[in-house]
Order: sequence, then structure tokens, then C-alpha cells
Amino acid sequence: MNLTMISRARPSLINVELLAQTHYDDVWRFCYRRVGRTLADDACQQTFIGAHKSASKFRGDSEPKTWLLGIANRVCIQLHRASSSLAFTDAENSHATHDPSHAIESKIVLQQALSKLNSEQQTIILMHEIEGYTQQEIALILNIPEGTVKSRLFYAIKALKQQLGVQQ
Repeated sequence: MNLTMISRARPSLINVELLAQTHYDDVWRFCYRRVGRTLADDACQQTFIGAHKSASKFRGDSEPKTWLLGIANRVCIQLHRASSSLAFTDAENSHATHDPSHAIESKIVLQQALSKLNSEQQTIILMHEIEGYTQQEIALILNIPEGTVKSRLFYAIKALKQQLGVQQ
């Protein structure tokens, strides 16, 4: 029986140690994109501590990874408020086929434009465009209605385009 089957069949059997072994890298990358390298380790650790503390509350309504990312999102928001600085990166494994100096310039321009958006807009764009989560997955992670995700994503992309000087 795999981890998902166990956790959905009997949520009280959720094994946080197994979750950490299975999803640590995903949670770390999720945190890294929100709070930067210096706080990513702390955020990841706090996420699994939080998961351990609230394991009995996991009902099995979502995938265990989605549940973990919801915890990670709350931890990152808390750390972001505490540090009041949010770092952004694009996908670590992007395969640029053009001039690397142009890619660096583009990344810097994108980071600057993203930094001018509010935290809610930054999060929704990162989750959808960079990390590839569906609107339904984002709704589960952020614990908001799917329609709200769709609306926030629309306005966040519109704001980002405005920051980048893209005509709409």
C-alpha cells in the first residue's frame, strides 16, 4: 500500500518521517522560492515540525504533499512577515538555449517586476507559472475557493505585465 492509500484510508496513520523522506526536496524548493536561500532550511524544518504536531488533524481530503505545502505556505508567510524580505527565483532547471547574459538580464527584470507586486500576487504567480500547480491544487494549498485563485491569477498576471511594460 502506498503512502497516499494509507493516509486516505486512515489519516491517523500518516507517517511524517516517510513524508519527509518523500517530499523534503519539494517542500524545500517551495520554501526557497518564497523566503530565499537563507530562510529555506528553517522554513522547511518548521514545516515538518508543524506537520508532526498536526498529523492527527490530517483528514485525507487532499494529497499529503498538498497538505505539506499548505503548512509550508503558512510558515513562509510567517517568516516573510518576520524578515520583511522575499526572494524570488525561477525554476532551477530551466534550459535556456539563448545567450546566458540575456537570460540573467531577463531573470533580474522579472525578479524586480515580481518584487513590486503584493505578496498575494507573488505567491499565486510563483505557484502557477513557476512551480506548475493547477488552479485546483493552489486552492487546496492556500485553502481558498478555486474561483478566487482564478481571479487572483488573472489580476496578478495583469499587474506583472504592467510592471514589465507589456501592452495588453
